[in-house]
Amino acid sequence: MLLGLLPRARHGKAGSITSPKNDFTPRLLKVNAAMRQFAAQDAQHVRYVDAWDLFSETKKSTKQLSNERSEKKRQQSGERNIAQGLMPDMLHPNHRGMRLWGLCPGTRPELAAGNASIG
Repeated sequence: MLLGLLPRARHGKAGSITSPKNDFTPRLLKVNAAMRQFAAQDAQHVRYVDAWDLFSETKKSTKQLSNERSEKKRQQSGERNIAQGLMPDMLHPNHRGMRLWGLCPGTRPELAAGNASIG
């Protein structure tokens, strides 16, 4: 199993993982793409698991949530932030994040085959 790198953000940057606000994102995505390609070369023995979307979320604010036009504009801009409920320090998953990460598609092949239940 080859786990993709998770998003990260700098403190004081509101957790943004959208370029150009976050200079880590392009490099992390490039490494993830290379790992995905590597795993595809030997898919019988190597399984790539990507949890990027699990640990990132669309940026929200009360102003945007109350304004439909702003919501549409925000969705079009693709602004993404670290899911701080899962990665409070914007780098390391907490207990909830670890649990969800372990349940990502591909991490438990026996579940995908229907041979076991989540315990």
